Order: sequence, then structure tokens, then C-alpha cells
Amino acid sequence: MVAVKQAMVRVGARHVRLLVAGRGAPALLLHGSPNNADALLPLMERLRPDFLVIAPDTPGNGASDPLLPEQPQAERYVDALVALLDVLKLPQVAVYGFHTGAVFAAELARRHPSRVTAAVCDGYPLWTDAEAEELDERYLAPVAPRADGTHLSSLWSRAIDQNWYFPWHLRDEARRIDRDLNDSRRLHERVMDLLQAGDPFRTPYAAALKADGAERLLEVKAPTLITSAAADVLSQHLPRVPGAKRIRVERSEDAEHVFARTADWFKRHPPARSKLALPPSLRRFIDLPQGQIYVAGEAAAAAVWLHDAGESSAQAPSEAANGAGGGVLRLDLPGHGLSTAPWPETDAELLETLRRGLAAAGVDLRNCAISGKGLGRQVTELINGDRSALEAQPMQVPDIAPRWDGGHLSAAWHFSRFRSQYQPWFQRGAGARLAAPLPSVEALQQKTFDVLRTGQGTLAQTLPFSLSTPCPDDVDFQAANRCS
Repeated sequence: MVAVKQAMVRVGARHVRLLVAGRGAPALLLHGSPNNADALLPLMERLRPDFLVIAPDTPGNGASDPLLPEQPQAERYVDALVALLDVLKLPQVAVYGFHTGAVFAAELARRHPSRVTAAVCDGYPLWTDAEAEELDERYLAPVAPRADGTHLSSLWSRAIDQNWYFPWHLRDEARRIDRDLNDSRRLHERVMDLLQAGDPFRTPYAAALKADGAERLLEVKAPTLITSAAADVLSQHLPRVPGAKRIRVERSEDAEHVFARTADWFKRHPPARSKLALPPSLRRFIDLPQGQIYVAGEAAAAAVWLHDAGESSAQAPSEAANGAGGGVLRLDLPGHGLSTAPWPETDAELLETLRRGLAAAGVDLRNCAISGKGLGRQVTELINGDRSALEAQPMQVPDIAPRWDGGHLSAAWHFSRFRSQYQPWFQRGAGARLAAPLPSVEALQQKTFDVLRTGQGTLAQTLPFSLSTPCPDDVDFQAANRCS
């Protein structure tokens, strides 16, 4: 079993995704924007032998729902964190935050002193008036899909600029920072974070930018370590930290040193040991030996819907997504969406994985109607015993492996467009044309994100099994079943 697990909890009307590891004294880790909790995996590995580590996707990032109505106020994000701690039944935590998360960590300690025994702020921003003026709307440029897909090349260029300049939108030599760009996957991950969050990523970012850090730091009562790796652009802000008895300021050599100091700081000021409470939720993760399967819907579902290759449960037809009649369960197939279990090597392993996963989700296969689209339809027939093996056909697989110029993003976008209009997608003649409208730009954005998240390897494994005619977007659940 994996050491770090995903969980989904309901906090009021919102769902929050979090990563959980270890046991003992609870440590709350807050990522920067526009990242998600996955960015904190290295620190979680460092802390989990000694702590119960919880790392949520903050509202509007990752797979967590945004705050509504959206207002850029740090106080609202901190109140959301306290509500999460209440649901998890954690009376006290030690808290770490990176950049945007550092602002929220300090604000949590300031507004709720009884809930925080120690704080570590990694890269705490303290802007001068001139710097604050530079961080205008251009710094938080919108993430808005365009029908021609050119927004993806803009996001790729933006990811590169963030490695070359700070702030990224002021491109002059005086602001050059020259970070390593040898790893295209890191740029790809930055773009994927933006695509997953969408435009709501700007709200928590704006909340942190508008917080008056210096005055708020002086009101923090918990022992607070403010640090930064030497290569971090915010390391230059360390001398600006106001002097206070409870605040310690340190420059760290690198991220590993930050992690070591965080562990030491939490050990010196630990909260009481606690046991995590994870109340039932309609969105949840099923633990299997191979990894986790994500499901959404009631435990006693009367119907299950399975998506196509390179897609996810987020692309379910409207009634399936909304739980028509209160009894439709959606599932991310292995290797897809939020599921971490890889695509099995054999049909027998796939069948066993899904049967175990559905049983653990509370689905009675004897009294449940299963349907799907493309790959999902074949898997449905495999589960029902209507076929003994998945049937493949020769299939061209688009090249979506991250590359230095970001061309894979455009390839994924146009693959999604052609796939909605032709069957198979690479036979782009009149004879292969589908009687289906072109999806909206928002639907294409979701399709493109899901294809990229699936990745080259899994897409190559599963796309040949995508044999059936795709359904148009926004059709009712019964029509979706008919065209599956």
C-alpha cells in the first residue's frame, strides 16, 4: 500500500481533496499557488515517520472546490482551513506553508492561536509599495480557454517566463533569475496546475498578495520559523521580517535544509497526538493494493457510468454527473483522472481491480446497471460477462509526452477536437465524420486536461480499446447510454 494516500472530505457545501500520511502529532502543510498538495510530497515523506501529515488542496486549486462567492481575502481562506480541521477533528496542528501557503499559515496562527502550536513560513512575501504595484492584474493573468487552443501555448510561454523573470510578466534583464529549464516535465506540471484550477486559481493568489504581512506577523503568538532556500526569489524578503521574540528568521541552503528545519521546529513545538477523522463523502477514494480508485456517487448506487480512454468521470453525461435519481456512481478508471492505481497489464487484473473497487464502494453488481462510453463500454461488458477480453483496433496515438516547446499541449487539444468529430479520430475524411456538434471550449479544456493527465503511456495502452461512437456533450443520461 502507498505511504501517502488521497482523501476527499466534505466541508460545508464544498469538497476538499487532501493527502494524508503518517501518524502522531498532526502537521498541516499548505502549498503555494497555483500548485496543489502534490507539490508537498517530498516534505510529506520527510515528516511522515514522526507526524500525522495532512496536505489539502486549498480552495480553488487542485481538486478542491473554490470558495463561493469568490473574494480575495486571506481571512476567508483561513476560516476554510479551520472548518477543515473541525471536520477532521484536529484541535491543534503545527503548520507549514510555502509562498501563498506561508501567508495562510501565518494568518491561521494569528487568527486562531489556540489551534497552532508552531508555524513554518517557507518563502514569506513582504512586498514594498513599489513591488506591490508591479504585481497587478498582469501577474495574475486569466486562464481562459480559446477555441483555437492558442491559450495553451501562452500558458507554456508563461511557465518558461516564470523560470526566467520575477515577476514573470516584466521581462527585462534586471529581473532575470535564470533557473534550470532542462526538465520539460516541470514546466508541464506548472501548466497542468493552471489547467486543473482554471481561472479560480487567481483568487487565493490575490488573497495572499493583498495581505499586509508585516503587521500580521507581529500578532502571531505561536513560535514561527520564517525561512527560504537561497535560490528562492523570496529569499530576498527575509531581511524585511519584523523583529519579534517568537519569530526566528533563517536562510536555508536548499529545499532539503528547509525540510530538515521544519521537522526540527515541529518536534520542538508539537501539538498533541490526534487520530484523524475522515467522515463519509459522496466523493471518495477506494484503497486497493495497486493504489487508489476515485469514485463519486452514493454507496448504494443503482447505476454505474464508466468513461472512455483518456477521459475521466468529470466528463460523465449531465444526469450521471449530477447523480440522476440519486443513484448513479461515476468512477475514474485505473490510470485515469484522480485514480492512482495504474492501468492493469491483463484483462483479468482489470476485472479483479474494478470488481473489488466497486464492491468497496458499496455497489452490488447483481442489482446495478453498468454502462459506459468507448473503453468504458467494453469494460462494462467485461464486468457483466458479455465478453471475455477487451477488443483492440489499430489506432494512432497522439504524441502528448512533454516536450521543450510545449507542442504536446496543442497536440492534446486538437486530438480532443478531432476525436469529437471523427471515428476513429485519425481518419479525418467524410466517411468517418460523426453526427455530433463540436464541444464547447470549456468541454474541450476538460477533455484536453484529462488526456494530458492520463499521459502518453496509459493513453497508448487504452486508446486502442476506444471502439464506440462518442456521445455529444450535454445529453441526458439515457441518451448517453444508447450512444455508448
